[in-house]
Amino acid sequence: MNAQSPGHRTQSMRLSLITPIVVLASAFVFSAVAQAGYTVLGGMPVTQGQMRIGEDDFERLKTKLPAPSPSFTLKETRVETEISGVLARVRVSQVFQNPHPDRLEALYVFPLPEDCAVDAYSFQIGERVIVGEVKRKEEARQEYEQARNEGRKAALLEQERANVFSQSVANIPANSEVTVHIEYVHPLEIDEDRYVFRFPMVVGPRYIPGTPVTRPNVGRGWAADTDQVPDASRITPDSLPAGMRNGNDVFVSVKIDAAMPIQQIVPVTHELDIQQTSETHAAITLKNQSTIADKDFIVEYRLAGNDSTLASLTHRESEAEDGYVMLALQPKWSIEPTEITPREVILVLDTSGSMNGPAISQLRLFADHVLDHLNPNDEFRVIAFSNRSTAFQPDAVSATDANIQSAKQFVRGLRASGGTNLLPALKLALGGEADESARPRYMVLMTDALVGNDHSILRYLRQPEFQDARVFPVAFGAAPNDYLISRAAEMGRGFSMQVTNQDNSPEIARRFHELASQPYMTDLQIDWGGLVVKDQVPSRLPDLYAGKPLIVLGRYDTPASGTITLKGNVSGQPVQMGMELELPEQEAEHDSIG
Repeated sequence: MNAQSPGHRTQSMRLSLITPIVVLASAFVFSAVAQAGYTVLGGMPVTQGQMRIGEDDFERLKTKLPAPSPSFTLKETRVETEISGVLARVRVSQVFQNPHPDRLEALYVFPLPEDCAVDAYSFQIGERVIVGEVKRKEEARQEYEQARNEGRKAALLEQERANVFSQSVANIPANSEVTVHIEYVHPLEIDEDRYVFRFPMVVGPRYIPGTPVTRPNVGRGWAADTDQVPDASRITPDSLPAGMRNGNDVFVSVKIDAAMPIQQIVPVTHELDIQQTSETHAAITLKNQSTIADKDFIVEYRLAGNDSTLASLTHRESEAEDGYVMLALQPKWSIEPTEITPREVILVLDTSGSMNGPAISQLRLFADHVLDHLNPNDEFRVIAFSNRSTAFQPDAVSATDANIQSAKQFVRGLRASGGTNLLPALKLALGGEADESARPRYMVLMTDALVGNDHSILRYLRQPEFQDARVFPVAFGAAPNDYLISRAAEMGRGFSMQVTNQDNSPEIARRFHELASQPYMTDLQIDWGGLVVKDQVPSRLPDLYAGKPLIVLGRYDTPASGTITLKGNVSGQPVQMGMELELPEQEAEHDSIG
């Protein structure tokens, strides 16, 4: 715990980010039906803009009013965000107002972050609150339509695209309001030492290719449904002229608990009132209390300082439930070249017949980029395999210009033919006992992995003598073996990437270089002392890379306090740091960790 706030501690040092996040699948929606003349709900994510009156309601309205508008505006959106470390809990409230003398259905399209997990949905009419349920999309829509047709108040939240949602609210009473509440959790964007929070507020106009279909449109947007975009009318909400208010005032507040000292907060898109309430906490609001929803809301802040930092956050609802702990390890701002750990980089290249065509060309380009961007103190090996394995040199060589150029010539001469005999290539790459004092081994496995002996290969990688090796599989081709690729990365404390036949291979290789080229601290381990922490994620810690934080999550059931110790190596020298950690009986803050 920190003196300023229960629930977190900080300690100088450093580390990097891996955050598991569950995304609500588009096959499901939130749905609920009120039993006493009330509701249904159905769901997924949201945007700002005009609301359309339902088709049937609009036709009925035209018989009563001289020239009714086909739309009315969303009255207000309130966004309350609580950031815990690298996770944001976002609560969105939208007020829909019916200005007409009839009860109406409103249809609305809006954005939410693509990587968010929606975990709460409800709506309120007067004092009555109706809570949503997650149901399959078709079932939820049927319930919603039945409730609407029976005159009951209902709401449906559906995902149209990964980041585009639609909201339907039925039977909004005449001259009254309905408030819809949506809650979600999502990870912040992290760009080197900058943490970026983004709340999307606009669904931009989209190009709609194809030929219009002959059936009626499925939505009421400005575009007609086409043979290439059959739901175009659901994802093209009407736009307003630039600067014109749509009646939708947006109020945004952000509370940051960074768990470690905040170095700087930068407004990106809007003028902000920023109050740094403590070294690790800040409160942010719009300087103009309400704003036009004509651009996304973005704010960023920096945590990295002159020293690396280890911090913790905890959450526990009650004694009857498990508690959760997050460790955040932030590298210092400036890593000296001498602090970057020298590696042995092993390129294992698949030249089997299934790689023939674009895949082998993509592989050569990717390998060239990796070779060109080795660190000066690295050593490297190149092994090509099909029916048999061939090494560029029998042993690792220094990353000199001459050696790199010779290796690139070796790669350019590779041709695709034969079988995918992967296991002997792995034995050639990793065979022999690892020397604990030697540099860490980074194996970049470039293959389509189209083999039948998956289990034998994974069993080989699981052997204790290869626990020092980091495995980075890169999948090539139109239909690679995703199972083998992802499991090898998981077991090898690395990550996987995919290069399709249409991709820009050097650009993907550049991203690989950014993620894995500068290991600052290696062989990380956490000694929890006497504390019992279960389900640690990641279970085996990856290396800590310059400019990238590391997040470790865990679960506990027994409150306790004690000293934990982080151990690792910097430039081959052992380092460690300790931190007092309390696992409390109850901590209401930071519920996004759970």
